[in-house]
Amino acid sequence: MPTNRPHLSCPSCGSENSQKLSLAVHAGTSTSTTTTAIIGGASGHFGQGLALSGGTTTSQLAKTHAEPKKKPVFLPLFLVLPVAGVLALIHWIAGAAVLLPFVVKSWLNLSYNQDVQPKLHAEWSAKFICLRCGNIFKPAKR
Repeated sequence: MPTNRPHLSCPSCGSENSQKLSLAVHAGTSTSTTTTAIIGGASGHFGQGLALSGGTTTSQLAKTHAEPKKKPVFLPLFLVLPVAGVLALIHWIAGAAVLLPFVVKSWLNLSYNQDVQPKLHAEWSAKFICLRCGNIFKPAKR
């Protein structure tokens, strides 16, 4: 009797030791924040300090198979607006010439975020990784 459940055996090696790719990527990424206080003194001098650090550690697997991200839409415009504004005061063509490529880039990023990225993300989200041979696959229906 056929079911709608996917067959999770690796098509390359036949192993059933597989995991959803998104879980493997998220498991291979960790974020940390640390705070260190330093107090010390020597020969009549006293010093103190505070250090804040943090970062993200990403495994090679998580880097290689990272989730498809959306592209920034308004950030490029916000970065160039002051320059374009000053140039527009000098001559409107100069301001428009500087601003136009960023408007086009923002429009292209918006189009990508609406049309392409959701499809890429859905495709990425449906994939599995074989923990025996490393094959990335989309499970077949039984």
